[in-house]
Amino acid sequence: MGSGRVAFMSLLILGTVCLTYPLVEAVPGLSIFALLVWWFFVVADSALINAISSKSYPADMVASALAIQNSLGFFLSIGSIVILTSWADRLDTFVVWLLLPGPMLGLLAMRSLLSEPIPETQASV
Repeated sequence: MGSGRVAFMSLLILGTVCLTYPLVEAVPGLSIFALLVWWFFVVADSALINAISSKSYPADMVASALAIQNSLGFFLSIGSIVILTSWADRLDTFVVWLLLPGPMLGLLAMRSLLSEPIPETQASV
């Protein structure tokens, strides 16, 4: 599929879980499943985005670029945690909808990755 497509699909699944979680939260088994799906794809998404980013920088700048990218990611995460915890009492689980702009903007930014050629698999004989 290519790492761009997998990253795009991971982000799409993260956004879908974010959108639907307040609606499935009342069903205990389904809410646990949704959180496990979210956990799996948030790990995959982060690693894939780092891999994609590292390919787009000159070799001598990769470490600096990834350090800046990860720092910005942690900064956004801290801001999200502060905002979500301050609104959680008022919005209950619907507070996760405040996160939806992240996946939506990410999908818009990553849509060009869908047009990259699919890598050929090399089967060993």
